[in-house]
Amino acid sequence: MAPVDLKVCFLRPVSPDGRDLLAWGTVIHRGRSMAIAISEVLNADGKKAAVATGSTVILPGRPATVTTELTLPQLDESEDDEERR
Repeated sequence: MAPVDLKVCFLRPVSPDGRDLLAWGTVIHRGRSMAIAISEVLNADGKKAAVATGSTVILPGRPATVTTELTLPQLDESEDDEERR
C-alpha cells in the first residue's frame, strides 16, 4: 500500500488536562486499487475535536504489514504535571 493523501481538520483545541480522548476510524471504500478511510476524535465531553480522511493505493503483491510493534512509553508523573492540578 502507498498513501495518496491525508486531510485532518482540527475543530477545537484539546487541553492537556489528563482526560481521555476517544478516536475511531473506518474504511468507507475499498476497491481493487484504492481504499478510503475516515476517522474522528472526540474530547472528554463527547464533542468532536478533529476529523480526518485519507486514501491509499493498493499495490498488488505488497501486503500491508506492520514491520515493528508499537510500544507506548510509560508516563511518570512529573513535577510539571503536579503543578497543573
